[in-house]
Amino acid sequence: MGVPAPTADDDTSAVRSQVSMVGAGDASTGDRTADAGPHAGVPFGHANGGGVPHTEVGARHGITIVLRDDPASGPHAPPGEPALYELLRAGTYTPADLDALAGAHPGYHLPITMLATALRYADGDIGETTMAQLHMIVYHSADPATHPFFSTHMTTASHVLIPVTPCLSIAMPFGRDAAGLMLGDAHHARERIDAAIDAVARTTPGAHRAMMLARLYADAGRNAEVLRLTGAVDNGDDVGALLLTYRGIALTRTGFVNAARAAFNAALARRDRAQAIRHFALRHRAELHAASAGHARARRDLERILAEDPTAADVEERLTRLH
Repeated sequence: MGVPAPTADDDTSAVRSQVSMVGAGDASTGDRTADAGPHAGVPFGHANGGGVPHTEVGARHGITIVLRDDPASGPHAPPGEPALYELLRAGTYTPADLDALAGAHPGYHLPITMLATALRYADGDIGETTMAQLHMIVYHSADPATHPFFSTHMTTASHVLIPVTPCLSIAMPFGRDAAGLMLGDAHHARERIDAAIDAVARTTPGAHRAMMLARLYADAGRNAEVLRLTGAVDNGDDVGALLLTYRGIALTRTGFVNAARAAFNAALARRDRAQAIRHFALRHRAELHAASAGHARARRDLERILAEDPTAADVEERLTRLH
């Protein structure tokens, strides 16, 4: 059974309180991630240990694991605790290694499965094992984030990087919210949009959920949900600019041309927003201009993209069609 569609009160109010966490990356290149975890502003691949002795052991594409150097397990710690710590510290583990450890230590099955699944996902594996593990975490288990291993042995810089839209990725701490976004992204890749929406809608209200739901609702043609989700958003940061762009897309599709243009203009009002987000908004505003005989304005928007990124896909082709 699905969950009720989030409302503006659920998510946009949370977005307004969380968007200040966006900003890891280089605004000049547009390489930017949104950090929705407690360690805001840590660029992917550059972790710090939150003021405690630490060792970064898992920095590979898409995932970073930072262990505390003082494990403090105590003499009566369950066997799974030092076994998982030492495996992660060795840094040469595979998802299969983690699966084997989970089978040997049932009390640590949940955090180990969370890490194994995140590792598979980061490696681009969204096969049946990954899908089944993510589904278990999202729908049938306690939140892995509540397991003491994460707070005892891993710093808050540990995260998995998840693309929530074509323009923006978000660094999420290990837990059910991360699993929900990964499952939503995996369903989306398999063109199971309704299943993706259900998985993402089960995550905690906030910027991460709003951004991904806006994308999924737009892809599903559920324009009313996009408009409800983005009703109270302004361009206070990258997330706001992105959500305003999705609002403009939904308004365009529902025939409200002037309101759509205003949404795109608001999304583009700040030049310090991530380049990928600005280009996303410029492409869609150009489509709106072209559809309403504003070819000169459409060309200007597309030329702005090319001026900043001469390799931008299909922009020259779009320009040719406007001549």
